[in-house]
Amino acid sequence: MGDFQVISRENNIYCNDNNTNMAVITVRIDDETKKLMNEIRINWSEFIREAIRKKIEEEKNRNLAKAILINERLRKKSKGEAKAEEIIRQFREDRYGENRS
Repeated sequence: MGDFQVISRENNIYCNDNNTNMAVITVRIDDETKKLMNEIRINWSEFIREAIRKKIEEEKNRNLAKAILINERLRKKSKGEAKAEEIIRQFREDRYGENRS
């Protein structure tokens, strides 16, 4: 087995086994839940890692959906108003003249 090193940074503990840096988290569960977990033979660490990854992806997608909805609301509110490009173009024409180089 290769070298194994424990590194502590900013309240996180990282275990380094040559190629893998992973933070260690602690989850407290009641005794009954632990007993039930012991009856199911799965890799709970991998299960929890995957659940965390899925939750992160769900939140990213939810934030993206929220941003799209906000963008759509803003676009609907601005119907009939001049676009930003048109306002800037008009400002520049007024300030510098129509044929500026």
